[in-house]
Amino acid sequence: MRIFAIIFLMFQFSVIASARLMGCAAIELKVTAEQDGIGQRVATLFPEPFYLQNITYTSDVYFQEAEFRYLVDMRPGELVAARDIERAITHLFKKSKFEEVVLTCAPHGNGMSIHMTLIGFWTISKLKLHGMLLGKEGYRKYYALDIGERFDQTKHDHSIAKIKEAFLVQGYCNAIIESKIVRDDATKTMVVHLFLHKGVSFLVGDVTLQVEQGAPGDASDSSQLQAKLYKRFFKKMVRARYNKQLLNEQIRALKRYLFNKGFIHVIVDLHEKIGAHNKHIDLTFTVKLQKKKEFVFLGNRFFSSDQLLDHISLFGRSVWLLPAALLQQDILELYRKRGFWDAAIEVREEKERCFFIINEGMRVEVKSVLLQGIHHTDVVQLSKKYFSSFIKKKEYDMALLDACCNELVAWYVSQGFLEAKVSHISCVKKVHAHEIVVTLHEGERSYITSIDIPGYEYLEQNPFFVDLFQSDQGVPFSTDLLLAQRTWLLQYCHAQGYADIAITPEIKRDATQIHIVWNIKKTSEKEYFGKTVIVGSATFPFEYIMRELRYAEGDVLDRKQLKESMLRLKELEIFDSIQLYPQRTAVDDEPKTVILKIQKDDPFELRVRVGFAAQQMSKSLRNAGLTYRAGGSFLIKNPFNYADQLLFKADATRSQRATLLQYRRPWIFNIPIRTVFQLYSNRYEQPGLFGTVKNLYQVTQQGFLLGGVDRRQCLESSVNIGVEWVKTTVCQHECSSVCLTENLAHAIQFTPRLLNKNIPYFLIEPTLFIDCLDNRLDPRWGSSTLLSCKSMIPMDGKYMDSYFVRFLMEQSLVRSWRSLVVACRLRVGHIFHQELENIMPIERFYLGGANSIRSYETDRCPPLGLYVDDTGCPQFVPRGGKTMVNMNFELRFPIYKTLRGVVFQDLGGLSSSWFRDQERFLVAGTGFGLRYTTPIGPVRFDFAWKWRKSHPTELPYAWFVTLGHAF
Repeated sequence: MRIFAIIFLMFQFSVIASARLMGCAAIELKVTAEQDGIGQRVATLFPEPFYLQNITYTSDVYFQEAEFRYLVDMRPGELVAARDIERAITHLFKKSKFEEVVLTCAPHGNGMSIHMTLIGFWTISKLKLHGMLLGKEGYRKYYALDIGERFDQTKHDHSIAKIKEAFLVQGYCNAIIESKIVRDDATKTMVVHLFLHKGVSFLVGDVTLQVEQGAPGDASDSSQLQAKLYKRFFKKMVRARYNKQLLNEQIRALKRYLFNKGFIHVIVDLHEKIGAHNKHIDLTFTVKLQKKKEFVFLGNRFFSSDQLLDHISLFGRSVWLLPAALLQQDILELYRKRGFWDAAIEVREEKERCFFIINEGMRVEVKSVLLQGIHHTDVVQLSKKYFSSFIKKKEYDMALLDACCNELVAWYVSQGFLEAKVSHISCVKKVHAHEIVVTLHEGERSYITSIDIPGYEYLEQNPFFVDLFQSDQGVPFSTDLLLAQRTWLLQYCHAQGYADIAITPEIKRDATQIHIVWNIKKTSEKEYFGKTVIVGSATFPFEYIMRELRYAEGDVLDRKQLKESMLRLKELEIFDSIQLYPQRTAVDDEPKTVILKIQKDDPFELRVRVGFAAQQMSKSLRNAGLTYRAGGSFLIKNPFNYADQLLFKADATRSQRATLLQYRRPWIFNIPIRTVFQLYSNRYEQPGLFGTVKNLYQVTQQGFLLGGVDRRQCLESSVNIGVEWVKTTVCQHECSSVCLTENLAHAIQFTPRLLNKNIPYFLIEPTLFIDCLDNRLDPRWGSSTLLSCKSMIPMDGKYMDSYFVRFLMEQSLVRSWRSLVVACRLRVGHIFHQELENIMPIERFYLGGANSIRSYETDRCPPLGLYVDDTGCPQFVPRGGKTMVNMNFELRFPIYKTLRGVVFQDLGGLSSSWFRDQERFLVAGTGFGLRYTTPIGPVRFDFAWKWRKSHPTELPYAWFVTLGHAF
């Protein structure tokens, strides 16, 4: 009965509140983005909840209704409180597009209707630079207004002034910068166009030098010094291109020179006079010299005088005030650190000069390093590992010795010897060289015997912690292990939605036993996703953006889901820039509003490709060596406002032609499948020999297909369905004959009746790709799996015996150990059909080339067919196979910085009948290579030898230069 009474009272309260509101006149509330206390004003006007009958809006900027309903989140028929209205207004202001919201509430039926009037401000949507062919993007950093920011004329003018200053520094004194602003009234956005006209680079005109002495009684000849300085530093500036950076470098060189001459404190003033009529800049340098004190070094051979001056210049301008004895000890210590233990320095001072007479003596030579106090490991191996660089240098170097000792102590600490330290370093003189004796105090080894996580005891049973205590003794303590545990706990807590976590270890030590207690303190409650606010006025459909997000409002906040959402938005390829991040609020328990900043890319894009390629060199193949590459792509992005893309692409080389017309949409029937429709026409020529004027045969492929791709984290599946016309033609010239055509068909084991026939096929090709590599360009750990099945069925009944089903499986595995990377790959393929001769040559399996058997040229692995051309010259031509097995093994290791080496072993074989052929089809190649790391992948050079040659005229090796790993 109490429950029914409470419900009745609440209903009566709502009716009374509605009656009060109906009796009132319309309420108007005007709020601006800069005002504070919005919640208090709303609560004053709406002290009691009311039923919402209707909500409408008008906006002077483009604002989609779906986005408005989502951000306001108030529906007709619901009970609305002041807090709901405040939250709606706050979300609207977070778009950073509205400067004023006018809220009008009027009685309507049993409740109230709300109308919002939204007034936006002008923002910058894009900045475009014109007028320069190269280097114009470097001036973008001087523009103070960011994309999406409210336009400010003052900042705009200041930015133009900063760009002019940058031109002036580079010598372009007559630079002109024109700005043009294109406004879009629908969205209240501006496209700022800056036209940069830098003009002619000014030259340095007359250069004048004035030298002023600080002390009037100095004996230095100012006029002589002035003439010398002018000839050395300033004469070469005349008629040179003006550049502020070069001037500053010259002034620094001048000060260094004067310091070497004893002028410790030098002030250089520069006055510039710009001559606009003659495009020259006159320079006047005023050099003010203070008290002189010249340092002269005699007898020094190991250190140059400049090096010693640089060393004492570290004392700054006060170096002339320091006593010479102090400088003497400092220089002497510098020598002793480099092994000159018998060095002696005598000092003689005059009025303006100080002489250092140096007797360097012999440098100590080091023959070996003897480690003492080592009990837990092999002394010889330890000395070789950590002191080999010091011994190889032979001559004593204190800095290098300290670095080796620090590495040794760090290794001991990582092994659990927390008290390890170098207690003493001494030198023992031998007959021809010295021996350095390093005494190490190991201390006792500490072991982690237990780990407690109060409040999270279930984590103690996680394999990450359980594996540490597989032995009874425990695991040696180290700071790296402690850091790894803390990182694991942080990642676990973040995955659970706790963003602000304090994780501190409490270490309890009992002799050699260490007990770790991890104290986890949540400084805030779990964080959840709130509304997603798209900054600015987005014309792209709101619902299309929301469906790409991998999270939903109310989910536990997870950075991984934010990253996946950004990747999905980038895959649309219609946005120039994307930013997605949660906005911090003063109240920790509130859902975090997610801010999305997107900038649409230009709708049209033209790409042109021109170059040359030399993947392999062959003395026999016509098209295997240097070839031109030319092509281009024209893209229309988002033509129908569905995040779609229209692409026309054409490429050409000496032996290939490819044209493609493609239309792509990211979703189909509200299903997240990337749908692609293609029209294509390709032509490929199989190269012949240099002695032949023609290639062997030509294959053309023309058709259309419809494909769908579904991507989910590391899994990608796709299906292509279409119709393709395939034609294989023997290259003809004036000496060709029917007999030679049949001989070529016999050589490649292809039925002559399929030659020169344009055969239509119905194709279906499902593909599954699993990518678990840590880095696609340069992996160090992980695996990848590819499964592909292609079925081609002739649509003409008389060619029905040329159908086939082509299956391919590829598995790659990459593992690393320290700096070494081991990679292996297995490929297996088979074409399910009765006879090889009825399978088009372009669809067969081939081996050889930069990505399979690297000891053979591209597609030149046996079995090969023998063909005698019309000139009587025998040629071995690729035949291909219906069954293929290929295995590759690589060991990758560092050489120097970004240069790495590879040794590899390639194996494989082709067959036309499940390897039941009588010939030996197993081929192999052993070789080495180099990899140079670049941002777009490693540049690769491979050289490999054949285990055996398939015919006498074949080269025993092959080499390739290309981009990317072999697998």
